[in-house]
Amino acid sequence: MIVATETIAVLSFYRVYAPGSNYSFMYSVPAPKTSPCSLYKVNDTFLYLVHYYASTPIYKMILSGNSSNWTFVPLPNTATPQYPVQMAIDFCGRIWFAIYGLGVNIYDPTGSTLLATWPVSTGVGGILMLDNYELYLADYDNNQLLHFTPNLQCSLP
Repeated sequence: MIVATETIAVLSFYRVYAPGSNYSFMYSVPAPKTSPCSLYKVNDTFLYLVHYYASTPIYKMILSGNSSNWTFVPLPNTATPQYPVQMAIDFCGRIWFAIYGLGVNIYDPTGSTLLATWPVSTGVGGILMLDNYELYLADYDNNQLLHFTPNLQCSLP
């Protein structure tokens, strides 16, 4: 289990023995920027890190070698002047980036090309994309859970 602590900009790793009852601290690593906010897991050695801090990009986290040697690689074109909160990846590999104060930005799989900006709500604070391609957005400002079933196509420009 990984815990992102915004106030001290640290990611703490814990071993889970019994969910909900027994955890032990393993190690921690400093986050590359202030206010680490959320993680998106691809697999045990590859994660994405989102910071709730303006002008901060998404970071790829790649485990190299031993169990505490993480490399952080920024996706510089994903930086935004608003506040990033969470991300999801669709079945085409595109990055859906929930941004408080904007809505949703959609990037190509490398995070280098902005494919679309969707100003669905400036209060977006969470995103979840299910395997059946349903999309949920948490709109904190309006106290709503938004649900969409987008017609996704995998053709990229």
